[in-house]
Amino acid sequence: MHAPRSLFAVLATAALVAAQQTRQDAPDTLRVVMTTKVAGKPVARLDANDKETGSRRWTDRVIEWQFGGNTFAASASARRALARIAKDPASLRESPDQPGHKELLPIVIEPDAGVCWAELLTCFDVANEAGFPDWRLLGFDGCYVVPKSVEVPVLEGGALIVPRAVFNEPDDAPAAGRPVFHVRQDGTVVRDGRTLFRWRAGEPDDLTTLKNELLEIRAQMQKAEKLRKRGPDAAEVIDVPVLVCADKWCEWRDVRRLLQTLCAPEIGFWKLEFGVADLEMEPGDKDFGKMR
Repeated sequence: MHAPRSLFAVLATAALVAAQQTRQDAPDTLRVVMTTKVAGKPVARLDANDKETGSRRWTDRVIEWQFGGNTFAASASARRALARIAKDPASLRESPDQPGHKELLPIVIEPDAGVCWAELLTCFDVANEAGFPDWRLLGFDGCYVVPKSVEVPVLEGGALIVPRAVFNEPDDAPAAGRPVFHVRQDGTVVRDGRTLFRWRAGEPDDLTTLKNELLEIRAQMQKAEKLRKRGPDAAEVIDVPVLVCADKWCEWRDVRRLLQTLCAPEIGFWKLEFGVADLEMEPGDKDFGKMR
């Protein structure tokens, strides 16, 4: 099920990600905090032939949602509460773009570092289903965000599976020259089969190879006249999207690391596409093969 393009144009344009910082609720936003309360248990991920893929899936995880002074331990109860807030006239604000017009206040999603990528994508869906077209992910500034239903949601022999998302666009017409990056469960970043970053416990992140790759991409985009000036400071950004296919069990800290590097001023990506699936593609999951 795909969101209509006209609707998703609104959703994606509205998904401007605020700068990462600790802050109090602003009067014109609704802050949704996601916290990992129970990390769950790892189980070996098997492929279609019941062979281990080297990756894992998790069971019995508990994510706590906090907003509006209340705490919720399930996405369904969070969605119902958000739907009630969406119907409350007190949740309307003056539109900054259309004087005299009122609109729902935006949601600012703040996940902790251990929230998994699939859980974060669920929050996007919950916000949209509850009637909030304007959601923002704390951590990035001024990015255009679109979940894309990719043709191949199971990658690297089943070791990487993208999360399911109800609200998405089909990835049937990718932009010419769009780079694609994979993020594995352990935080490894791969492009075209080449490892660009590998996380190592207890060591500082060495992003040299990844940054050099991105600087080369920027140089190619500049040569192809794919840069444009954007924003009040007229910064030169890359006017071609980038597709990030992260495993559904990647921790947010690992996806965030890549996104921050992509969107750094010296690189300049601002159109972020996230690879997702229409159906649950995790073998062994109770919702395997289901859309919702």
